[in-house]
Amino acid sequence: MIDRSPESSGVVDSLDASAKKDIIVEQPIAIATMQPINFGMVVPGLYRSGYPQAANYPFMRSLKLKTIVTLVEKDMPEGYQQFIDENGINHQIFAMTGTKKEEIPASLMKSIAEVVLNRENHPLLIHCNHGKHRTGCVVGVVRKQGGMNADAIIQEYTDYAAPKVRVSDVDYIRNFQIADIAFGTKASLPRKPRNTSITSK
Repeated sequence: MIDRSPESSGVVDSLDASAKKDIIVEQPIAIATMQPINFGMVVPGLYRSGYPQAANYPFMRSLKLKTIVTLVEKDMPEGYQQFIDENGINHQIFAMTGTKKEEIPASLMKSIAEVVLNRENHPLLIHCNHGKHRTGCVVGVVRKQGGMNADAIIQEYTDYAAPKVRVSDVDYIRNFQIADIAFGTKASLPRKPRNTSITSK
Protein backbone atom coordinates (compact mmCIF):
# COMPACT_ATOMS: atom_id res chain seq x y z
CA MET A 1 0.00 0.00 0.00
CA ILE A 2 1.41 3.39 -0.99
CA ASP A 3 1.52 5.94 1.82
CA ARG A 4 0.20 9.24 0.39
CA SER A 5 0.14 11.02 3.76
CA PRO A 6 1.53 14.57 4.03
CA GLU A 7 4.40 13.18 6.08
CA SER A 8 5.54 10.85 3.26
CA SER A 9 5.24 13.52 0.55
CA GLY A 10 7.74 15.68 2.37
CA VAL A 11 10.50 13.08 2.63
CA VAL A 12 12.56 14.45 -0.27
CA ASP A 13 12.12 18.01 0.97
CA SER A 14 13.46 16.99 4.36
CA LEU A 15 16.86 15.93 2.96
CA ASP A 16 19.59 18.03 4.49
CA ALA A 17 21.88 20.15 2.31
CA SER A 18 24.78 17.72 2.48
CA ALA A 19 22.64 14.83 1.23
CA LYS A 20 21.33 16.89 -1.68
CA LYS A 21 24.90 17.55 -2.81
CA ASP A 22 25.41 13.81 -3.20
CA ILE A 23 22.57 13.44 -5.70
CA ILE A 24 24.00 12.71 -9.17
CA VAL A 25 22.37 14.51 -12.07
CA GLU A 26 22.72 12.52 -15.29
CA GLN A 27 23.86 14.49 -18.33
CA PRO A 28 22.19 14.06 -21.75
CA ILE A 29 23.83 11.38 -23.85
CA ALA A 30 25.54 12.79 -26.95
CA ILE A 31 24.21 11.37 -30.20
CA ALA A 32 27.01 9.97 -32.36
CA THR A 33 27.19 11.24 -35.92
CA MET A 34 26.73 8.69 -38.66
CA GLN A 35 28.64 8.69 -41.95
CA PRO A 36 26.83 7.99 -45.24
CA ILE A 37 27.15 4.45 -46.57
CA ASN A 38 30.46 3.77 -48.36
CA PHE A 39 31.88 7.09 -47.21
CA GLY A 40 35.55 7.75 -47.82
CA MET A 41 38.06 10.48 -48.56
CA VAL A 42 39.49 10.60 -52.08
CA VAL A 43 41.94 13.40 -51.29
CA PRO A 44 41.70 16.05 -48.57
CA GLY A 45 38.61 18.12 -49.33
CA LEU A 46 37.13 15.58 -51.76
CA TYR A 47 34.82 12.85 -50.44
CA ARG A 48 32.71 10.01 -51.82
CA SER A 49 29.69 8.10 -50.52
CA GLY A 50 26.33 6.55 -51.20
CA TYR A 51 23.15 8.66 -51.14
CA PRO A 52 23.06 10.58 -47.84
CA GLN A 53 20.12 10.03 -45.49
CA ALA A 54 18.74 12.16 -42.67
CA ALA A 55 20.88 10.42 -40.04
CA ASN A 56 23.99 11.50 -41.97
CA TYR A 57 23.32 15.23 -42.02
CA PRO A 58 25.08 16.08 -38.72
CA PHE A 59 28.25 14.34 -39.93
CA MET A 60 28.03 15.98 -43.35
CA ARG A 61 27.66 19.36 -41.69
CA SER A 62 31.02 18.79 -40.02
CA LEU A 63 32.65 18.50 -43.46
CA LYS A 64 31.67 22.11 -44.25
CA LEU A 65 30.82 21.13 -47.82
CA LYS A 66 30.71 23.77 -50.54
CA THR A 67 29.53 21.40 -53.27
CA ILE A 68 27.66 18.12 -53.63
CA VAL A 69 27.78 16.24 -56.93
CA THR A 70 24.90 13.77 -57.27
CA LEU A 71 25.28 11.21 -60.06
CA VAL A 72 21.67 10.04 -60.15
CA GLU A 73 18.29 11.71 -60.68
CA LYS A 74 15.76 10.55 -58.10
CA ASP A 75 13.46 11.86 -55.39
CA MET A 76 15.54 13.25 -52.56
CA PRO A 77 15.39 11.72 -49.07
CA GLU A 78 13.54 13.59 -46.34
CA GLY A 79 15.13 16.92 -45.51
CA TYR A 80 17.96 16.67 -48.04
CA GLN A 81 17.06 19.80 -49.99
CA GLN A 82 16.54 21.68 -46.73
CA PHE A 83 19.97 20.53 -45.51
CA ILE A 84 21.55 21.72 -48.77
CA ASP A 85 19.79 25.09 -48.64
CA GLU A 86 20.51 25.74 -44.97
CA ASN A 87 24.21 25.06 -45.44
CA GLY A 88 24.60 27.07 -48.63
CA ILE A 89 25.78 24.06 -50.65
CA ASN A 90 26.04 24.17 -54.43
CA HIS A 91 24.19 21.03 -55.58
CA GLN A 92 25.10 19.69 -59.03
CA ILE A 93 22.97 16.78 -60.34
CA PHE A 94 24.11 14.69 -63.32
CA ALA A 95 21.91 12.03 -64.93
CA MET A 96 24.60 9.35 -65.16
CA THR A 97 23.22 5.92 -66.09
CA GLY A 98 26.43 4.00 -65.48
CA THR A 99 28.34 1.56 -67.66
CA LYS A 100 25.94 -1.34 -67.09
CA LYS A 101 23.41 0.23 -69.47
CA GLU A 102 25.61 2.26 -71.80
CA GLU A 103 29.03 3.81 -72.26
CA ILE A 104 29.44 6.99 -70.25
CA PRO A 105 29.47 9.85 -72.79
CA ALA A 106 32.79 11.70 -72.82
CA SER A 107 30.93 15.02 -72.69
CA LEU A 108 29.13 13.97 -69.49
CA MET A 109 32.31 12.77 -67.76
CA LYS A 110 34.04 16.00 -68.78
CA SER A 111 31.25 18.07 -67.19
CA ILE A 112 31.41 16.04 -63.99
CA ALA A 113 35.21 16.08 -63.82
CA GLU A 114 35.41 19.83 -64.33
CA VAL A 115 33.26 20.35 -61.23
CA VAL A 116 34.95 17.67 -59.12
CA LEU A 117 38.52 18.60 -60.00
CA ASN A 118 38.06 22.33 -59.46
CA ARG A 119 39.43 23.01 -55.99
CA GLU A 120 37.34 26.17 -55.74
CA ASN A 121 34.36 23.80 -55.31
CA HIS A 122 35.93 22.00 -52.36
CA PRO A 123 35.12 20.63 -49.84
CA LEU A 124 33.05 18.47 -52.21
CA LEU A 125 31.11 15.22 -51.91
CA ILE A 126 30.47 12.88 -54.88
CA HIS A 127 27.70 10.34 -54.47
CA CYS A 128 25.34 8.04 -56.35
CA ASN A 129 22.92 5.53 -54.79
CA HIS A 130 25.36 3.19 -53.07
CA GLY A 131 28.70 4.90 -53.65
CA LYS A 132 29.96 1.98 -55.71
CA HIS A 133 29.60 1.98 -59.49
CA ARG A 134 28.92 5.47 -60.83
CA THR A 135 30.89 7.08 -58.04
CA GLY A 136 33.64 4.51 -58.57
CA CYS A 137 33.95 5.44 -62.25
CA VAL A 138 34.22 9.15 -61.46
CA VAL A 139 36.82 8.52 -58.76
CA GLY A 140 38.68 6.31 -61.25
CA VAL A 141 38.91 9.29 -63.62
CA VAL A 142 40.10 11.49 -60.76
CA ARG A 143 42.80 8.93 -59.94
CA LYS A 144 43.91 8.72 -63.57
CA GLN A 145 44.18 12.49 -63.71
CA GLY A 146 46.38 12.27 -60.61
CA GLY A 147 48.67 9.70 -62.21
CA MET A 148 47.76 6.71 -60.05
CA ASN A 149 48.68 3.26 -61.37
CA ALA A 150 45.77 1.58 -63.20
CA ASP A 151 45.95 -1.58 -61.07
CA ALA A 152 45.74 0.50 -57.88
CA ILE A 153 42.74 2.38 -59.27
CA ILE A 154 40.95 -0.87 -60.09
CA GLN A 155 41.73 -2.24 -56.64
CA GLU A 156 40.21 0.83 -55.00
CA TYR A 157 37.12 0.50 -57.20
CA THR A 158 36.86 -3.18 -56.22
CA ASP A 159 37.18 -2.41 -52.51
CA TYR A 160 34.16 -0.11 -52.65
CA ALA A 161 32.08 -2.06 -55.19
CA ALA A 162 32.50 -5.54 -53.69
CA PRO A 163 30.75 -7.90 -53.84
CA LYS A 164 29.10 -6.41 -56.96
CA VAL A 165 32.09 -5.50 -59.09
CA ARG A 166 31.02 -4.68 -62.64
CA VAL A 167 33.29 -5.75 -65.47
CA SER A 168 31.92 -2.87 -67.55
CA ASP A 169 33.09 -0.39 -64.90
CA VAL A 170 36.53 -1.99 -64.70
CA ASP A 171 36.86 -1.87 -68.48
CA TYR A 172 35.75 1.76 -68.54
CA ILE A 173 38.26 2.81 -65.89
CA ARG A 174 41.11 0.82 -67.42
CA ASN A 175 40.49 2.09 -70.96
CA PHE A 176 39.71 5.70 -70.06
CA GLN A 177 42.25 8.19 -71.37
CA ILE A 178 42.59 11.65 -69.85
CA ALA A 179 43.36 12.92 -73.34
CA ASP A 180 39.79 11.99 -74.34
CA ILE A 181 38.48 15.00 -72.41
CA ALA A 182 40.18 18.39 -72.25
CA PHE A 183 40.36 19.79 -68.72
CA GLY A 184 40.47 23.46 -67.86
CA THR A 185 43.38 24.98 -65.97
CA LYS A 186 41.50 24.76 -62.64
CA ALA A 187 40.90 21.03 -63.02
CA SER A 188 43.70 19.57 -60.95
CA LEU A 189 44.18 17.72 -57.68
CA PRO A 190 47.21 16.45 -55.73
CA ARG A 191 48.94 13.64 -57.61
CA LYS A 192 49.58 11.67 -54.40
CA PRO A 193 46.47 11.46 -52.21
CA ARG A 194 47.26 11.22 -48.50
CA ASN A 195 44.33 8.96 -47.69
CA THR A 196 42.45 6.48 -49.87
CA SER A 197 41.02 4.20 -47.20
CA ILE A 198 37.36 3.33 -46.72
CA THR A 199 36.09 4.75 -43.45
CA SER A 200 32.53 3.43 -43.56
CA LYS A 201 30.67 0.80 -45.56
